[in-house]
Amino acid sequence: MSIQLKDLLNAEVKKKLENLEKNPKAKLPKQKKTKKQPLNENKGTNLADRMIAQFRKAMRNMNDDEVYSFRQRMADAISAKID
Repeated sequence: MSIQLKDLLNAEVKKKLENLEKNPKAKLPKQKKTKKQPLNENKGTNLADRMIAQFRKAMRNMNDDEVYSFRQRMADAISAKID
């Protein structure tokens, strides 16, 4: 007994393959295209840039004291020093 490829496929794919064998001129189903994502070696930098952009949007309506307290709180959260 030999195992054929169609024996290993799920039922839906197996049915499509059988229909294709019966009618060779039938069109093959379209394959889903996956978006190729570029190699991303700077995940930390990209994340920081996105967060900084969000912070800038949030700080547009703040006065100087609010911005300073925000900076202090963020520095405390990441154990940094502010001049």
